[in-house]
Amino acid sequence: MFEVFKSKDALFLPRKPRDPVLGKLYGLAAQINLKKVTRIQADFDPLYQNISSFREVLFFLGSSKALKTNETVIIKTKVFSDRREPLIQFTLEDGHKLKYYSGNLSTVNILEHFNSYIEKLAEKDAQVN
Repeated sequence: MFEVFKSKDALFLPRKPRDPVLGKLYGLAAQINLKKVTRIQADFDPLYQNISSFREVLFFLGSSKALKTNETVIIKTKVFSDRREPLIQFTLEDGHKLKYYSGNLSTVNILEHFNSYIEKLAEKDAQVN
């Protein structure tokens, strides 16, 4: 049941293996950049069956680290009770809107696409300037 300790040092507890999905998720969350975003609209029904990815994305968007990238961004949530699919809508500085219906998307999918889209916009701006 217990392994024999070969060392006279303090008790050794083996580390649990890291979860690769969680590592990727927190890595993507650390890359969130809201500089090009003016408004985030979040519409959801709390009793919808697949609401977890929506809540996780909203948690990461509202984190202090993400909000430091753009302190003037407006985050507005609307709660409905009509079983509609959760929606996260980003309004960008140039007027474009990104809509994510998160009922069938994972948190990683949403953050990957959002981060890659914002990176492309930053690259275009860097090329123009």
